[in-house]
Amino acid sequence: MLEVIKAMIDTKCEFGYKKFHTWAWSDPTMLKLLDDLRSDPEKYGKVIWATRRKKVYRLDLPDGTAVAYKTGWPNKKFRYMFVQSSGLREMIKYRIFRNAFNIPLVQLLAGGEVKWGPVLQKTWLMTRFAEGYQDGRALATADAQTRKDFLAFNIPLIAKLHKAGCYHRAFRPYNILMKRKEDGSLDCLWLDVASCYFYFLPAIFLRRAFLDDLIKFFQCFAPTPEELQFAADLYVQGNPRIGLTAAKLTARINKKLK
Repeated sequence: MLEVIKAMIDTKCEFGYKKFHTWAWSDPTMLKLLDDLRSDPEKYGKVIWATRRKKVYRLDLPDGTAVAYKTGWPNKKFRYMFVQSSGLREMIKYRIFRNAFNIPLVQLLAGGEVKWGPVLQKTWLMTRFAEGYQDGRALATADAQTRKDFLAFNIPLIAKLHKAGCYHRAFRPYNILMKRKEDGSLDCLWLDVASCYFYFLPAIFLRRAFLDDLIKFFQCFAPTPEELQFAADLYVQGNPRIGLTAAKLTARINKKLK
């Protein structure tokens, strides 16, 4: 708990004031190219995903590095005069997850916001492109061992976050990238952590939130009874604050999945 509080204080001291004006942060390796990448991203790559208010580019840099460049235009611009935007929250959570929990994340390279005065116009984020990784949607056709390895890697991590009072709100397989390494083990990287919140409350007040995270995850994962029992055993070992046995946790999740 103390590690979480320290990471939150350190990170908010670094980023907290930035909600009041245009700002940018960059890893030193990105400084020379950053302005050019942002001004003309299609010079370096192409759009790989888009909605009305968001775009994600894959950009190939001259040194052979590939990066993912995510941009967004908020719907309620004046709202972010007083609260953090999703882009700023994501950068803060990246730091907290890495420093306090050692969560495996895609490498954060740069990020920032464009504002007109205090009014938010645009958010942007750059991460290293995870070559050779697939998102968790591939689990639908994966073999039983891959699915089990995916659970064994990620369920203890969400249990660790829950134990510290973190309600993830977007813990779904498609927000996790995975790849088999040369030694045969499964490696995973997490994405999209902006929606996570920490609540320093007694566990009884957070049980419903913890269950909500697990139910949303398994609604996408579509587990077999054996997989759900295996995951519940791992989770209860990592987060006894849930106050349920593995059997009772399995029953609660099953009830919502039916």
